[in-house]
Formats: sequence, structure tokens, C-alpha cells
Amino acid sequence: MVGCYKGNIMKKLLFVDFIHHYGGAQKSTVEMISRLKKCNYEVEVVDFVGNKKFRADIESIGVKFHTIGINCNFRANTLPVFLLSYCKCLIFFYKVYRRLKPDYIWTNSYKTSIIFFLLRQLVVCDILYFFRGVQLDYNYSLIQKIVYNCTFDKILVQSNKIKKYIKSQGIKLKICVVPNVLSNSFIEKKYIKIYDDSDANIIKLVFVGTLLKTKGITELFESLNSIVNIDKVNNIRLSLAGEFLDMMYKKKIEKYIEANKISNYVLFLGWVEDVGSLIYNSDILVLPSYAEGIPRVVMEAMSLGKCVVVSDVGGVSDVVSTYENGILIPPKN
Repeated sequence: MVGCYKGNIMKKLLFVDFIHHYGGAQKSTVEMISRLKKCNYEVEVVDFVGNKKFRADIESIGVKFHTIGINCNFRANTLPVFLLSYCKCLIFFYKVYRRLKPDYIWTNSYKTSIIFFLLRQLVVCDILYFFRGVQLDYNYSLIQKIVYNCTFDKILVQSNKIKKYIKSQGIKLKICVVPNVLSNSFIEKKYIKIYDDSDANIIKLVFVGTLLKTKGITELFESLNSIVNIDKVNNIRLSLAGEFLDMMYKKKIEKYIEANKISNYVLFLGWVEDVGSLIYNSDILVLPSYAEGIPRVVMEAMSLGKCVVVSDVGGVSDVVSTYENGILIPPKN
């Protein structure tokens, strides 16, 4: 596995991904790359989509960033456009690979496995795949197992629970546990409590993440509706820091909010740069995702002394124990 290298010859690593939206996984990736640079690694990044926030953060730590700015979303494109996009990715990646000649390639995205599977005989370095979000009730197909076993050299996961699950799915590769961590800058930062007399008796819930169905957004609003309209609790507010990617899903959620008359209890904040301050000024973090590793935002909330209500998925139970430092709930509940 990639580790801190103290030799005289600098090791080279190429990170490859499709970054459609920027979130906790990407923040952790930037921090990991920053640490690898300090351990005498030369790192370059290929993001085929070209997420602007990801690019800015990568370049701010002095790492080369490559992109061709494509949309490899099968649902958004016709089959010919989709195939043409992947052909462009193949050519683009191979040119960068031939020039850099990396010792390791690292990816977080299953989409990239298609590229590596097709080029496996031409790529002579170790390819590492990082399982960041894992849905423990999902069974991998035979094709997926073949792709994983024939494409990658090592699998990286965030907890022993995920490692055990991946092995149970017939993945024969070496699996290494790489726990998620927070940067010193987040832990050491001093946050300011914002006092508002009108909010004194309000229970402040906060969700941080991309507003996707797989993040449990539907269940989150169903729960809020139950609290407000069935339990008759009206001193509550749910703030959501993140953006919708699917506009049809956004309209569906907006209709649900309007139909159940809970708009006064909801605050959509969009992208929030200073997540730490938002969490610090909230009471409870909620994260009802269908799949996770060990979510960065859960660790951030816990480091600030906040209660977390989070789905028992991935490696979450490694850091959260019900009624000790949070509450674990079944996914899709």
C-alpha cells in the first residue's frame, strides 16, 4: 500500500476520478494528497469532469491538475455520446500516464474501472481502488467481481467492517484499512457561537452533503413531517447545506414540503464553505445515507461535541455507538 516514503528517489502517484460534485470525500482526498506530498511523493490529478472547487483545492497545494471537462453521465447522454466520452477519457488518461510513469494509480470511482480494465495490459504499475461509500445490503454482480479482481491490485477501505463485507462479496484482492481522519486545522479552529434570542428554544438539526435520494433525503423529510404534523413538535428547524444535482428530484421534494406544510421548518442553505461553524451552531447532525464509509461530516460533528443521528451503514458503527455519542438508525428507515 502507499505509505510514507523516505527514500532518495521520489515516488509518483496519479489520482484519477470523475468529480461531479464536491463533498467530504473530495476534501479527504485533498488532505491525503497533501500528506503524500510531504512523504516525498510526486502527485498529479486527472479529473475527467473538471470540478472547479476540487481543481482549486488541488492546485492550492501545488499539485498538477488535468481535465477534459466531459459529462460521463449515462442517464444524461445518448449511448453514442456516452461511448465517445469514455473513448476520450481512455486516450487522455493514457497520455498522462505515459508522461508521468507513476508507481501507483489511485481512484475512488467505479467509473474509472472501465478505463483501467481496458488498459490493464498497458498499465504496469499498481492500481489502488478506494471504497469510500459502501451499501452493506448490496450484492455485487459477477461482472463487477470480474472487473474488480482483474483490474485492481489492492482495495482500500475505511473500516474492518467494510473489509469483511468486501471479502464476503468474492473480491480476492488484498484489502487494506485506511481510516478517515480530520485535519489539524479543523480540530484546532476556534468557532464562534452565534446567539439569536428568537432561536433560543429551537432544536436545530443540520444535514451536510449533496441532496441526493441515496443520502436519505426522502426519509429525512418524511421524518420531519412526522415530527411536526403527528408528534406536534413545532420548535424544530432543519438546515440543509448542499445542493441538488437532480432537478426532477428537487421538484419532488419541494412538492412534498409544500403539500405537508413544513416549509417553515426547513432552510436550504446551498453550498456552505464554513461547515464547521454551521455544525457548531446546530444541535444535532442528521445523515440518513444509504451508503457511506466513515463520513467526514460525522467525525467533524463529533469533534465539536454534537450529537449525531446517522444510518448504520459502511463503517459508521466503528465511530458511533447508540446512546453513547449518537444514535444509529437502519438505512431507508
